[in-house]
Amino acid sequence: MTQSVDRLFGINLDIEPDIYEAEYAEFREQLVEHLQALSDIPLDNVEVYIHQLRISPKENHLGVAPLGARLSHLNVQIEPMKKKKANFIWFLNRPLRDRNLRLKPDQEVEIDARKHRISYSLSADFCQTHEGYSDYIVTVIMKGCQAKHRLLQLTATAYATETFKGRLLNFRGYATTKLNFPLDSARQLPLTFENRARNAEE
Repeated sequence: MTQSVDRLFGINLDIEPDIYEAEYAEFREQLVEHLQALSDIPLDNVEVYIHQLRISPKENHLGVAPLGARLSHLNVQIEPMKKKKANFIWFLNRPLRDRNLRLKPDQEVEIDARKHRISYSLSADFCQTHEGYSDYIVTVIMKGCQAKHRLLQLTATAYATETFKGRLLNFRGYATTKLNFPLDSARQLPLTFENRARNAEE
């Protein structure tokens, strides 16, 4: 699917699987520790996926630079694609942040992290100053969830400045991109957990 946000604004969006173990070793260690402390997560019956949301803007696009000359603000939302299968897929960003596990750089980004949806709102000034944005996405999937339902959907809407809006013919002032990302266990490095029952006996 063509990324309208990329085509019109020069902003690339992606969700990358965490397959680079060395780069994320410290984060993964912290994540395992925190997950084991969340007693409501059936660790023997779930798979945990770590991804990174990446937002990468171009400095110059369609002859317009910098980014702030094109973009007013950007909204991004991530959720399970199959709403009826939400009981099988959910996000852990909120409870992990509540336990002081930092899932993002210390940056001023408006984030609304819920069990079945994570929303971001970024200003053009922020994207321009920091040359984009990235955040960890921690997703839990019940092992019985079928492959066809193991999908995340990213929806991004970019809003134009009045000046940029006037440069493009028949442009409504915003562009929306929807992208689907499969949660592929073949590309996922497994997280290993200590046996809770054995630990309790000891």
